[in-house]
Amino acid sequence: MKTACHACGVVLSIEDDNGYKMVCPQCSTVLYGRNINMFYALMFSITSLLFMLPAMLFPFLEIQIQGNRISATLFESAKVLNDDGLRLAALIVICTAFLFPLIYMTFTAYLSFDSIVEFTMPLSDQTAKVVESMKHWQMIDVFIIGILVSVVKLVGMADISLGTGFYMLGCECFFMILAGSYYESRQFWFKR
Repeated sequence: MKTACHACGVVLSIEDDNGYKMVCPQCSTVLYGRNINMFYALMFSITSLLFMLPAMLFPFLEIQIQGNRISATLFESAKVLNDDGLRLAALIVICTAFLFPLIYMTFTAYLSFDSIVEFTMPLSDQTAKVVESMKHWQMIDVFIIGILVSVVKLVGMADISLGTGFYMLGCECFFMILAGSYYESRQFWFKR
């Protein structure tokens, strides 16, 4: 298999890869470091997955209006949207806050593990294609910013406090971004 150095453009053969990192012989640019980056991607993916369940089950936002205190989880919020006839909005909330990140982090962990071990895991090629296509659809960070904007606008009308679920979702988002920054799809395809 052949690749090109992204710094100087020299065409290199993958066969002279030592298994840990590939360095351009012309300009000494490190093209990738297989085991280190993918190990971090695996650890951050698993950590993000561990924060996901509490983020969905703990109260996300607590609002107190005229003595009434209301708290809801993300699943309860989506259920309320669905019951009010906003099925598309409920579907978008569930997909962007739960389903897409769950699939993306699970598949990223799977492919990171596949890149670290010496044997090829089943269905890893198809999983890699799904990860590449979903890279732009896991938008928890946009969801969190939207919630914060809504909270800022509602502060004058009600007493609002962020619940445990919000902080868990923030941690999940942080570790998801870290996992995505360490995951390198080129390392997966170089193993092939």
